[in-house]
Amino acid sequence: MELELRQLDRRYEALRRRSPRRERRLLASLAQHGQQQPIIVVGSEGSDAIVDGFKRVRALSMLRRDVVVATRWELPEPDALVLDWQLREGGGSDALEQAWLLRELRERFDLAEEELARRCDRSKSWVSRRLALVSELPEEIQETVRRDELGAHAAMKYLVPLARQPRRMSRADEGVGGAETDQPAGGRPVRGGAVEQRGRAGARPARSVALSAGAGRGEPGEEPGPDAGAGAARRPR
Repeated sequence: MELELRQLDRRYEALRRRSPRRERRLLASLAQHGQQQPIIVVGSEGSDAIVDGFKRVRALSMLRRDVVVATRWELPEPDALVLDWQLREGGGSDALEQAWLLRELRERFDLAEEELARRCDRSKSWVSRRLALVSELPEEIQETVRRDELGAHAAMKYLVPLARQPRRMSRADEGVGGAETDQPAGGRPVRGGAVEQRGRAGARPARSVALSAGAGRGEPGEEPGPDAGAGAARRPR
């Protein structure tokens, strides 16, 4: 079926990373050959939410097209999101994309960790670790990953430990003279002020570490290319 681009709901677009290189290739393919793969939507006519095919929709919009070929899954939205993720696993979804999906399912549909684990066929600890990942990594860095300016693997390897460091030092300080003031009568700085300075110092190098780590290089689990999005591995042309 064909749907008008302007009527599509893109509320799940932020659950995916972007790749400018792939999107340029896809744009060229669509301009030359037209759309080869349908996008996947859920919902009803007039309120269709995209589940898979965000790159195709963006590329078609850039080409000034009005409609897109689509397939509608007759499933509740949570089930459709989980099914799409399961089908994409072979094509690659990294831990951060998994974390975004789990957070969306928890917050939008009020699903508990036990239910998320059951639906994803994973352990509760697997769910907890990924939810902790998005709570620990600053939103600014997550957005950098989402725009493919920083690889997800690099963010998890370098920046998550960096984000955790000020919290650990703060907890350690609370156990040693937590009632001390920043500037006692003698004028010498004390532990409380030092921890605050360490916390600020820990936040400052995040962007420089991100830049030195490199954006999207050698990233494990990247999804395949032109006009496939995540669906090339599962849907025939």
